[in-house]
Amino acid sequence: MKNKIEQSTLILIPLLLLSAVASTLVLASVKLGIVDSIPGCGPQSGCDIVTNTRWGVVPVIGIPVSFVGIAWFVGLFIAYLINGITKPVLWCIRVGVLASLMFIGIMISIDAICKYCMYAHVCNVLFWGCAEIQYRWKKREGGGFVPLLGSCLASVILISFVGMVVEQQEAEEHKALAEENAEDILEADVTSETLALLDATHIIGSPDAPIQITMFTDYQCPDCNRIEKQLERIVESRDDVAVWVKHFPMNYECNEQIGNFKLHPNACWAARAAEAAAIIGGSHGWEMMHRWLFENRGSFTDASFPPALQAMGFEPSQFVEVMMSDETLDRVKADAADGFELGLYFTPMIFINGVEYLWYYGNAQSLSSVIDQVAAQVEAGETGVVAPPSANDKLLEDWRRGHKHPNRLYEHSSWLGDGDVEVVVWGDYHSNLSTELDTIIRTMMNDNPHLKYAFRPFPVDERCNQHASNFQSQNEGSCFTTQAIESVAILGGDEARWAFHKWLVENKASLHQPLVLAKASEITGSPQNIIQDVMQSIEVNERMQKDIVAKQNIWRKGVPVLTVDGRYVPRWRTNTYAAEELLQRIFDSLPDESDSTDTSR
Repeated sequence: MKNKIEQSTLILIPLLLLSAVASTLVLASVKLGIVDSIPGCGPQSGCDIVTNTRWGVVPVIGIPVSFVGIAWFVGLFIAYLINGITKPVLWCIRVGVLASLMFIGIMISIDAICKYCMYAHVCNVLFWGCAEIQYRWKKREGGGFVPLLGSCLASVILISFVGMVVEQQEAEEHKALAEENAEDILEADVTSETLALLDATHIIGSPDAPIQITMFTDYQCPDCNRIEKQLERIVESRDDVAVWVKHFPMNYECNEQIGNFKLHPNACWAARAAEAAAIIGGSHGWEMMHRWLFENRGSFTDASFPPALQAMGFEPSQFVEVMMSDETLDRVKADAADGFELGLYFTPMIFINGVEYLWYYGNAQSLSSVIDQVAAQVEAGETGVVAPPSANDKLLEDWRRGHKHPNRLYEHSSWLGDGDVEVVVWGDYHSNLSTELDTIIRTMMNDNPHLKYAFRPFPVDERCNQHASNFQSQNEGSCFTTQAIESVAILGGDEARWAFHKWLVENKASLHQPLVLAKASEITGSPQNIIQDVMQSIEVNERMQKDIVAKQNIWRKGVPVLTVDGRYVPRWRTNTYAAEELLQRIFDSLPDESDSTDTSR
């Protein structure tokens, strides 16, 4: 019996270590630049919460915990191959198990279970059990510590180096874009076409200051909070800068421009509170409330708000009455409409003398640096206020300079057309906007043979899609429809999928389950009970989740989501621009495969 258990541990130990290495490698693959995303680890998932918070990084040195995990398990594996389970190695294993138990406890306490993390930690605990058994029966006292330490350090150095190379490449790309943006701000010509959209009621600093900064903001937006603090310090330290503040809450309750998404639950009431403070207390009242809201990250409750209002000198019942009035709502909506006309789709959006400042490419000091450069030009009489581009021009430019997402999650994709430029839509067959965009693209492909198109389902129903919970309304039946089309693709292939897809789009008003199932059976020639079995299969669920994760990694808010040539199209239509016009400008900017000499694709 003893020999059988010992033999089992000889097999289990390397298997458990290799499994732990594989799991941590998957976790580290995004940060190492191997893949853009991993299944089941999309935004707001347990994996995302664990790896992208303070629990995912080693304090002080800033190395991702997954890097250390790979190094640790690789080091143990090498040490085990060289010396087996010795006493120094066993003590290292025991320390590692304590760390695993601690991380498991953290995941449970914050209610965020990362399945890859959990798998690695469970393997580590089982490995410790096997190591204890093997050591007690062999009693090997010497050796093992030096190779363990050496291999761990070597692994950490190697993996950290690869990660630094990837981060450095991205940093250089962002630096080039930031420098290009700074040149745009400094060299823009003076015009006056869309300046009215930058006008704001609320101003911090002198309205006659030569450097005018307009910020569209959301009081619950973390980046807005960070930029606001920088601007506050800048205005306090110099008298040639003024900040004009406008609202763009990421909440459909007061911002009709973002569809049916509710990213920040209290953003509308926070914006309306700022407007109420302005109505009651003028510019001083607004500025006091503006700062209080950012200090409290836009959050307040029925219990916490009245005492805060009293502390600021407002009478609570009067304030709440004004805040809930139509006037405050209309003011917020008007600001949001102006932001929409300027192509705004996330906050903050910042303009320096009319030119958009791309803060997401800079660093903590870059805003001050750019303002210093603008101030030098103003003093020399070389610059003035310029009008920002229209939403149409801005959205085209945002697409052009966007990050390119490699096609790594679409091994099950079905493509319409045989061009070399990929157009992908994530949508819901029960969504009018999704089917409208799909129809537009399929029609436009007739005149754009260099395209190929894929429609990836994103069911707006939290019963099969946890990321749909923030949507204003759920699309009942979209889970069933998504399962049905994936089943048709499995049973009937690409031709059947596109036939069924076309039928779903054309009959979106009557997608009842019996009718959908009957049509799927007709197209594939398979009995309905077979189709239902496939719909409930693991393969169909995996396809659905891959598409959901891919969409979330590109854009988390709303559907449809569109990418062209791997780049996200922020908004595919505006109030003044037909979708076909904007998309054709994008398609025209792409190379036609018949004219291209690049054969690398």
